[in-house]
Amino acid sequence: MLSSEIVLKKYTDIKISIKETLRYMGCDGRHGEVTEEICSLAKDCAEELAPLLDCSVLSCIYPLELCGENKVKIGCCGETESKSLYKNLSGCTAVIIFAATIGFDCDRLLAKYKKIMPSRAVAVQAAGTAAIEELCDTFCNEEAGRLGQDGLLLKPRFSPGYGDFDIGFQRNIFTALECSKRTGITLKESCLMIPSKSVTAAVGIYGR
Repeated sequence: MLSSEIVLKKYTDIKISIKETLRYMGCDGRHGEVTEEICSLAKDCAEELAPLLDCSVLSCIYPLELCGENKVKIGCCGETESKSLYKNLSGCTAVIIFAATIGFDCDRLLAKYKKIMPSRAVAVQAAGTAAIEELCDTFCNEEAGRLGQDGLLLKPRFSPGYGDFDIGFQRNIFTALECSKRTGITLKESCLMIPSKSVTAAVGIYGR
């Protein structure tokens, strides 16, 4: 049975992939040379950031209504018009809305190295991106396993700002989940989030 309760999950075991850190640095062997020095930098920064992670995911399951003309209604999150989101959620009857963050310390570390060591700032930025992506994947995999017990499946997560999904919908998500109150994540006028390594997304739920 699907619950409409807002749930806050904390994660203490998120690993930062060196391979993914290198990829986000643009040094995955396809787009940039992977030298021993670069590998060492990526590893050092990932190891420095890892103990500073404060990972949490705030989520809720809402009913979904797909209307004509690419209109999508998501529970108390409201309505948006998006061809790409409509396509992503096709066949779904409910949706998980979530907000994930790795906490504020990545931004603090990044600000520090931008002033004194720009190359290290690049690696910290990449490690932070690898960490938030791993957190989102971990959460979605857990939800897939939990809902799979009831014969339900999940679509790939889809975030405001992807395709023609208006980034302004983040305001709706923040209001519905009470993100600032429950997690400390805040939203700028531009709809960028603080901490910067934070993600909001919709994950469609459908039957087998």
